[in-house]
Amino acid sequence: MVTRCSAVVCACGLALFVIIVAPGCSGTLGTAALASGSEVAEDDAADAGADPASAGDPCPTGGDSGDSGDPSTPSDAGAPVVDPSGVMVVASAAALKTALSTATPGTVIEVRPGTYAGQFDVTVSGEAGGAIVVRGPADRSALLTGGGSVGSWRGVLNLIGRHHVTIENLEIANTGAERYGVLVSATSGTSTDGSHDIVLRNLDVHDVGEEIIKIQGRNTHDIVVEDSVVHSNRDWSGIDVQGTWGGTPPLAQRPRRIVIRRNLIYDIGGSSVGAGIGNELADNVQAYDNVIVGSTMGLDIGCGNYNVVYNNLVTSYARFNALVVGGGYTTIDLGRYAAFADPSAFGRADCGDGIALSGNYRSLVVQNEVTGCSGDMILSYDHGPLHNAPNGHRQNLFSRNAIHDNAGYWIIEEYAKQAGGVSYDEVFYGNLLAENGSSGRYAFRHSVGLVFANNTLVGNGPVPLADSSTDARIANNLFAFASPGAGFTVDGTSTGSVAEGNCVSASSAVFADAAGGDYQLDPTAGAACIGSGADLTAVLQPIFESYSALFATQYAFDPDFPMSSTFLVDLAGRALSAPWDAGAYRTVP
Repeated sequence: MVTRCSAVVCACGLALFVIIVAPGCSGTLGTAALASGSEVAEDDAADAGADPASAGDPCPTGGDSGDSGDPSTPSDAGAPVVDPSGVMVVASAAALKTALSTATPGTVIEVRPGTYAGQFDVTVSGEAGGAIVVRGPADRSALLTGGGSVGSWRGVLNLIGRHHVTIENLEIANTGAERYGVLVSATSGTSTDGSHDIVLRNLDVHDVGEEIIKIQGRNTHDIVVEDSVVHSNRDWSGIDVQGTWGGTPPLAQRPRRIVIRRNLIYDIGGSSVGAGIGNELADNVQAYDNVIVGSTMGLDIGCGNYNVVYNNLVTSYARFNALVVGGGYTTIDLGRYAAFADPSAFGRADCGDGIALSGNYRSLVVQNEVTGCSGDMILSYDHGPLHNAPNGHRQNLFSRNAIHDNAGYWIIEEYAKQAGGVSYDEVFYGNLLAENGSSGRYAFRHSVGLVFANNTLVGNGPVPLADSSTDARIANNLFAFASPGAGFTVDGTSTGSVAEGNCVSASSAVFADAAGGDYQLDPTAGAACIGSGADLTAVLQPIFESYSALFATQYAFDPDFPMSSTFLVDLAGRALSAPWDAGAYRTVP
């Protein structure tokens, strides 16, 4: 069917806009189904031909935010007005939709304060050096709200097959079921025209049915989500990167180079499993300097290559409040989040699991803090052949993480999720695992070539290490238990495993100030653990040099990435070298 439209020509100053108006336009853009509620269902729906760009009203109208009384407010609220500086100013939903379909590379669209109801699709793209910018007031007083009118499996704001677009300073909410807040996507599950060079900055996105910010599709790349507040959904993740929609993409077509930084993410998952940040079948995803409060899981990074989880805080609201006052082990400036220290601001109070890494190759989990949670703290596992990285789950590094004051069961668990699965050459180095209670346990099962070295473990439950594993190296760890005589064992079902240079103490007095959170070795009380470790230079130096060699090409594509390429250091940044101490912290000179 052909829709007949009439052309209305509007001259505004020196600019000429042609606005196509169709009789009976509905005001809702795009009702095609993207997918359905689960990861598997999403694949099936996309394979059946769902196309987020193929349907919808060609000529929508929207609600009117009204005139603010400001003399500079556009007099025609249904159309954009170009101000003297060339900025396209909008003050209604209809004007915003027109601007999103008529902008050209380099256009700045300024969204005035007010409420804009409907679904908003960016249907044009910018270019390198000439991004299209959609910006609201710095205080995010412009609200885009779906209000239940958003099409199935769409977002309030959609960038589908678009590139070189920046969205900033907006509040976005969606009360409809099975909907997103912001969707960045390819045009279909099998299309290779993924969105790229997209920046989402200083947004407040909340109250949606499922993923709050969804990034998906083949060849979707170079996406940045930064300095935003993402919160309060019913199911699934806060910020989600997905490559499985429309079937498993070839390696070269996975989503890649996704940067998620300096965001506050809270009240995630509702009654379902939901991660603050989730990832599946995407490569070079960098999540750093984020604060995740109250989620069923902090970060769930699955099935990818060269992903980085760095300097994030995963916590409950109670611990968050304490950290705002006292500080923690991450270098995040929590002062910028102090306004959220009131527990009533967070909704969901608890955090479940901390950080899960599965089916990854050469990924880094470095300098994160997990505290006040009730689930498993660090999970690392083989995901099975369908979703594993091409090289399987292997050669991932967990270093300088602080896992403390939790009430869960597994502090660290390395295992095979699928029958016959094996993880290879995983490295756990220089981590602090403290005061997680007698139920806090750690085990490594069905792993080959594990290195577990120079970790400090205090106030946790003693259990076997290297359970049913091969060629594990358990070295230079400091185990401090509350009960005398408690220690650790390498399980008898393991083969070829070596335990050397470890220090076992029945007291936390070996530390400078354990009660105050300082787990550096005390020069006097901890003398037995100082200089007593095995020389691991020959073991660790090649491993860390291999990570450093990949730093510029795989880990530091983001020029603002703050992580150092020097890996052989402790949580305080001091080099660990001969003579080797046990534990993660050397004595301060």
